[in-house]
Amino acid sequence: MSFKIGCAIWAYKGWVGDLFPPTTSASQFLQVYSKRLTTVECNSTFYTLPTPGMLDRWAKETPAAFEFCPKLPRTFTHDGALQPKVEAARQCIELMKRLGQRLGPIFAQLPPTYGPQFFPDLKVFLNGLSQCGVRLALEVRHPQWFEPTHATQLNALLSDLGMGRVLL
Repeated sequence: MSFKIGCAIWAYKGWVGDLFPPTTSASQFLQVYSKRLTTVECNSTFYTLPTPGMLDRWAKETPAAFEFCPKLPRTFTHDGALQPKVEAARQCIELMKRLGQRLGPIFAQLPPTYGPQFFPDLKVFLNGLSQCGVRLALEVRHPQWFEPTHATQLNALLSDLGMGRVLL
């Protein structure tokens, strides 16, 4: 088993002088970060989608074994029911495939208000994404998802679909 180590961002000015050499410019952050760590959670994709050109640049600036783990945009995961957003999420996943071999798991982070009572909606959403040909994972935050009955149900669904679970 191998592990990848990374953070939620790569562009943190506070790392200059510690993780990054003192002379590192902001335009070099990704290159330097990717030489020191092996993965990054693309938290920025939660707020806005990168352009195809940005994704191409990210892939070009990083080593072949480096992985980006993009988060699905909050407009898909935090604005009501998930089921109506399946097609938009699929299009987002297609865009992220531009990262090629550097594409790690794509994950959906659900809001703390999205509890087990929405399981039927979640099931439709995840089924709709399961055939996208990428690694997918889910992060739930409502406390009831961690209760044995709901955790078992959720874990069984994720296992059936070949998806991971982000644990916090």
